Parts: sequence; C-alpha cells; structure tokens
Amino acid sequence: MWWLAVPVVIGVGKLIYEVMTDESAAQPTPVPDTALVNNLRALRELTRKPDPRRVAFLGQPGAGKSTIVSKLSNGRARPAPVIGVNTDATNWAKYTGVDLLCRWERREAADVPGYDTSAHPVSAFVQHFPFENFGKICLVVHGKVHAADVAIYEAIRRHGIAPIVVRSRAESVDAPDRETVRNDLCRQFSGLAPSSVVFVSSRTGEGIKELRGRL
Repeated sequence: MWWLAVPVVIGVGKLIYEVMTDESAAQPTPVPDTALVNNLRALRELTRKPDPRRVAFLGQPGAGKSTIVSKLSNGRARPAPVIGVNTDATNWAKYTGVDLLCRWERREAADVPGYDTSAHPVSAFVQHFPFENFGKICLVVHGKVHAADVAIYEAIRRHGIAPIVVRSRAESVDAPDRETVRNDLCRQFSGLAPSSVVFVSSRTGEGIKELRGRL
C-alpha cells in the first residue's frame, strides 16, 4: 500500500513549492542604489547645515547652468564648472565622490547635472535632491518647457521654496516677445510670479548682474 502515499507526498511538495514561489514573487529583489542616488545623498549630508547663501542651479542638459555659474562668479568658482557644448558635461551618474559643490567668495553653489536623461532621470532628483537645504534655487530653462521642468518646479515648491526661473539665451528673445515668454512661463509653472523670471544671456552678459543681486 506504500505506493498510495506517493501521490500525496508529491502533492504536498508541489503545494509547498507554489507557496514559496508566490512569496518570492511578492517580494521583488531590492534595486541597488545608483551612483546618482548616492551622490544626491552625499549632497544632502554636505548641505545639512543651513546657509542662506547656498544656491542650486537645476535645468535640462544644455540649458546653460554651468556657463551662468561661471559668469556669476567671474570665473572664480572652484572647482570650475565643466561647460559642454549643447549638452551637459556634469555627470553624477558614473562615479561617486565627484565634486558636488563649487565655491567663490562666500557663495556655495550646486551646478546640478541636467535631468530627464537615462543617466540622470528626473524621478531621482524629485525623490532625493535636498531642495530644502538651499537658500535659493534657480531653475534654468531655454526654449520649450518640458514635463520634467514642471516636475522639478513643483518639487521645489513642495519644499516651501519659490524658485527663480532663469530664461537663458536671452539674446534669442527679441524685446517685444519678452512679455509673451514671461507670461507663458507663469502659465506653465503654476504660482510663478512674473517678477521671479530673469532673462539671462551668457553671451552678452545681460541679466547676470540682476541675477547676482537676487542671490
């Protein structure tokens, strides 16, 4: 009669296997932190002590953030911002231990890599960037406003900060069109005051003095 017990043993074993498989499927393997996330956490530690003179520059790749930082500091920012051509040369996604802040005089700034790329997804910045640790935040835009820009803007506002929206490459916007561009930015960035929009041209120097005064 022993052979009658074989199906029972097999059935019990199958049931245990299915239960264990279901539990394993319900608990996915945690995704390891990326170099970008680790660098953003390191930035949080570096900026934990409040400083009203600390400023962050965020924007799409090629928005002109690094050039603006260089112009604001009259080339004295150290380490010097890495300036690319029509792209973003700053990379926090490949290695940890990279330069996260630059300094000049008594100013401290984060020249943040361009978001909304495969290496620097906007979700990582929304979730991990220490917005609240900065006295001022500049959101640098040029041309069309993208959904990622709006996501960053809203994340900044959720942390109780009213960002300065910097419209870079101002030389490409004729004077008669400035008001239209300003109104369009205020429409796309809910709650943005017209006075919080600054037109800046790194080529001509327009707006650099005004932006420096606001920081």
